[in-house]
Parts: sequence; structure tokens; C-alpha cells
Amino acid sequence: MTGEARVDQAHKSAAGEIYTEIRRLILSGDLRAGQSLKVATLHKQFGFSATPLREALNRLCAEHLVVNAFNQGFSVAPISLEELEDLGQIRLALEVDMLKASMREGGEDWESRIVAAQYQLSKWSTPEISWDPEIFEQWDTRHRNFHSALTSGCLSIWMNRMMEQVETQLTRYHSNILSRARRLAKEQPELEQRINQLLADVMGLEVHTPLMKATLDRDEKAAARLMRDHIQMTSDVFQSIQVLFPESLETEPNSKEMSR
Repeated sequence: MTGEARVDQAHKSAAGEIYTEIRRLILSGDLRAGQSLKVATLHKQFGFSATPLREALNRLCAEHLVVNAFNQGFSVAPISLEELEDLGQIRLALEVDMLKASMREGGEDWESRIVAAQYQLSKWSTPEISWDPEIFEQWDTRHRNFHSALTSGCLSIWMNRMMEQVETQLTRYHSNILSRARRLAKEQPELEQRINQLLADVMGLEVHTPLMKATLDRDEKAAARLMRDHIQMTSDVFQSIQVLFPESLETEPNSKEMSR
């Protein structure tokens, strides 16, 4: 391998590492919507040169997780209530159709994945806003695994690709909303119970168990109705939590450039 090839390979490796870490921070809400991502600041944190940093940020731009505004540079993509509602409706259309396809096409392996995922989810209590973010993320992983198992019998490549994109954006939205709700609950403890009740309405086992049963019974009409109601209620709940904030869902006034 020539020296030039080694340098190119090192840049690609560095860009991949940076991409993975920044993407994780965006999806977890640690990097908030609208937060500046200056290359100089990123260089201090990651220790890589500008070339792999820009490569990683451009890759995130392609996923609509980062934007590059003229004369302003890179920043975490903004979020809005309108887009949150739109994403919820797209998820509803896709996931319901994928569930129907799974009930028609899925075999015993598909059924086993659903049962295993529901068992893992059942070992956790309904999440609360006071939970440590890392613990909440562990619950959310099991929750997402359950939904993925339900639709894993769908063989459509493009439906699965589109669903992955929608889930990525919804993860970012939900993380931002829950992060703000967590801070608000600490400042106003009387809101904690209200937020927890909203979460319980869509995240408890009493919502997911009937959905699993109808799906395994291949009761397409009942399963589609339960899934549709669950997704719509989830969208409504996150919008209701957002309404509790003193500011809009847009970029927070005190969002600063990346300093972690």
C-alpha cells in the first residue's frame, strides 16, 4: 500500500469513527436540535483534522441529522412540531402496512422473535421521566426491538429502508422532547406525575400485550387497529409533552456550540 493510500484509509477510518459518535450524541439528545457543530470545536474534542470531520458531517447532512447553512456552518438539524406530526403519520402508514404484510408472510421464526422481544420488554416496568437517560435508553432499545419484531416478517426492502429513516428521526425528536421534559420536571416537580402518566398511556405492557396477541393470532383487522391506535396515541402524547414547555419545540434560545 502506498503512503497516499494509507493516508486515505486513515481519513476514512477517522471519518467513520467521528460519524458514529456524533450520530449517537444527536440521537440521544446530548447534542440538541440547532446546536452548532464548529469544526474547530470538534477538532479539540476528537483530535482529528478538518478533512475527516467535514466528511463525517456531510454524511450526517445526507441523513438530515445535520444541516450546513451558508455563512453559518454545520449544526444539528432543527426540529418542529409540524415535522413531528408528519413523521408520526408516516410511521403510522408504514408500520401498519408492514404489520399486515408480516402477518401474511411471517413464519414460526417471526413468531418466535415477537415472543422473545415481548418477554424482554415485560421484564421492565413502565419508564418514568425521572429515570437516568442511560437506563431509559435501555428500556427504549427493548421497546424498539419489540416493534421491529412485529414488522420483521415484511419482506419489502424499500418499506424497511423508509421505516429505518423514519425511526431514526423519531428517535431524535423523542430524545429532545424527553430531555427537555426531564429538566422541566426537576424545576417543577408537580409536572413529573403528569408526564409519567402520559408516558404510561403509550409505553405500558397493557398496550403492547394485546397487540402481540392479535398479531400472533393473525387477526389482521384487530392488530392493525391496535397498532394504528398505539402509534397515533404515541404521536399525540409526545406533542402533549411538548406543549408543557415554556418555549416552542424549535431550537432552544440557549443552545450553544458543541463543547463536550
